[in-house]
Amino acid sequence: GEKKINETSRVQLSAQAMFYILDVLTSWTNRMKIINAQMKARMSTNSMSMNVHRNPNSEKTQATYEGDFANKAAVLKLVRAIPPIALTEAAFACGAYHRALKYLEEHLRSTHAYPYCGISLGSWRTDQPVQFERHEVELLHRIYTRLDSEKVDGLSGIAKL
Repeated sequence: GEKKINETSRVQLSAQAMFYILDVLTSWTNRMKIINAQMKARMSTNSMSMNVHRNPNSEKTQATYEGDFANKAAVLKLVRAIPPIALTEAAFACGAYHRALKYLEEHLRSTHAYPYCGISLGSWRTDQPVQFERHEVELLHRIYTRLDSEKVDGLSGIAKL
């Protein structure tokens, strides 16, 4: 009894830690993407101007970021190696329903969305609606059912106060 509860808690805590690490790595790669774009814009602006002033600190910063960019490819490869649908199932199994929805949306966008479009009706570029797989719809339904039950439980708790 108690040993099984402890094991379940440990598995859930481990999964939550993994989700947190993935969030941090994803955030870092996104930040590196922004910094890279800013550096390219700055370099383009500097090369266009005839009077370039050298700042020793900017060279050090640039070298540091270039090292980070080399790491970015490896981190991005790691983050993308885990299919979002697998993360969805894992988050759902751990009771992290909001996170499960986030990963399912990511999966649906990467699988079904047209480039630079969403998956909602208003974002379709053609007359053909997106066709979802049965298991995706069922998973979405299970997630929303759990999210709704959380909300109802929360509201009933408030009503009792």
